[in-house]
Amino acid sequence: MKYKLIVMSLLASIFNFLGCAGETASDGQSVGVDEFEKLITGKNVLCLDVRTAAEYEEGHITGALNIDVQRDDFDDLAEALLPKDMLIAVYCRSGRRSKTAVSRLTAMGYRATDLSTGFTGWTEAGKRANMQLAGGYSDPRQLTGEDRQLFARATADLAGGPYTPLFVRTQVVAGLNYAFVCREGVNITIYAPLPGQGEPRVTSTVRRSGQGNDGKAE
Repeated sequence: MKYKLIVMSLLASIFNFLGCAGETASDGQSVGVDEFEKLITGKNVLCLDVRTAAEYEEGHITGALNIDVQRDDFDDLAEALLPKDMLIAVYCRSGRRSKTAVSRLTAMGYRATDLSTGFTGWTEAGKRANMQLAGGYSDPRQLTGEDRQLFARATADLAGGPYTPLFVRTQVVAGLNYAFVCREGVNITIYAPLPGQGEPRVTSTVRRSGQGNDGKAE
């Protein structure tokens, strides 16, 4: 009898563990607001807004990169801008377009999950949007020609290069800090002083986990 109780207790623990494991995000799986929030505040996760640019401007989750999934060139933009060593956490307005985006991203070899209730559910849950802290970094954006020129000048002699920047965030200081995410699995921060006060220079290089030296996910 005692042996049966021990076995039943062990089985209950196993089933409980499996049930809890099912609540965590996996490739292609939709998650709720709280789980999505945990994901996008973690490491090696990129938050992607797949609504239109107009919807994004009206309100979005702080830190999200915007690529409209309804664009004809969505796949090309995704491959050009999204690192494959990062989990892509996708959202749209209600959760429909995000599922389309996840399906297309996973077909291209990305790990992706989406917010089941979309941005509507995010705001209804009382979560913050468009909350840029003073002195903090901007939302990620696509590169301009000026960004590319600055990056090339600052990284010309950087060991391990050349590097390919995908997108950038900026921070206003006594000049500008540029935080570039590169295809080769490296995040590079560059400081650009005010005009006439020096040349832009690399201040940090951080290799993202799960990335080999050849730029491919391990």
